[in-house]
Amino acid sequence: MENTYYDLILEAEMGDTEAQLVLSLLYEQDGNYTEAAKWCEMAARQGDADAQNRMGIYYASGQGVEQDDAKSFYWYSEAADRKNSAAQCNLGYCWLNGIGVEASPENAFYWYEQAALLGDSQAQIQLGYLCSHGIGTTQDYAAAIRWYQMAADVGDADAMVDLGLLYDEGWAPKKTAARRSDSGNRRQSWGTCRPSTT
Repeated sequence: MENTYYDLILEAEMGDTEAQLVLSLLYEQDGNYTEAAKWCEMAARQGDADAQNRMGIYYASGQGVEQDDAKSFYWYSEAADRKNSAAQCNLGYCWLNGIGVEASPENAFYWYEQAALLGDSQAQIQLGYLCSHGIGTTQDYAAAIRWYQMAADVGDADAMVDLGLLYDEGWAPKKTAARRSDSGNRRQSWGTCRPSTT
């Protein structure tokens, strides 16, 4: 084990992004966020989208680095541009809530949609919420149902609840009424996907 750890450090020091990210995760598991962020940033600066998203999370939470919303937004943007769905979802959250940037529901909708189209169920739930409330887009219950249904189809329980609420409110098409879900309590999906690491 000792040799493996030593080899991992050597590979990371030589610029291997996978080794840097693995070291970062190992340090994080040990609770050493300063070292975790150091190795993660090395991988992020080389363009690793997973590392860039993690740097966004580190700056958002202030773990291992000084909390900085602008830097968090920067790293999420870098990873989102590389088609990292978790970062796209996190970026949508930033745009929606004005974290590191002036709030823009339209930009939030755009980034949630990018993540949703890559199959991110949390982004699909967010889009369902935004569509049903007309935030960043025109209010459209049929679109909300489609987004919630996509997430529900992969087993997301939150999407099932939200879909059930729309059915209970009478927004479900007649032919899908058999899919109704009994839900005793209402909840808002506002901003549920931050921070996402997957």
